[in-house]
Amino acid sequence: MDLTIEIIERIYKNYGFEVKRHDNDIACFLYKKGRYFGVDIVQLNNEADLTDKMNLISKGYSEAGYAVFVRKFSSIVDVEIELFKSFFSYDLTIKRLRKKYSDFVSKQNKNLLSNKYEYIESPFDLYDRLENSGDIGLLDSLKTIIDRSHLS
Repeated sequence: MDLTIEIIERIYKNYGFEVKRHDNDIACFLYKKGRYFGVDIVQLNNEADLTDKMNLISKGYSEAGYAVFVRKFSSIVDVEIELFKSFFSYDLTIKRLRKKYSDFVSKQNKNLLSNKYEYIESPFDLYDRLENSGDIGLLDSLKTIIDRSHLS
């Protein structure tokens, strides 16, 4: 599937952005929820050098108080991944969860009196009542379900 402005707009709208089409080469996507005002300035034409034009647009939004992000995508997957990561603070969340788990492991090791804490995979039931036999882990099972539903 080709990367078109219609697809980019649809993805941004799904995340609650307002579309402000600048011209055929650049689109701006505004997010004005709560206290956060942000704008993604997206280059639509990857063939042209639009650096000066995008810098001018960026400066205008920045002066108006927006957090500005200039984006250049090469695929639909890039658009979806970047929006997901920024919308859900992916990198910070992963870092926080790893730290929290590391702290948990350290506490468990202290409680186990020099025995090493180790996560033990256990059987589980999935929502569609398929039981895991232990051959694949929870994360792999969830990935399979997500991949299956994404393709449907």
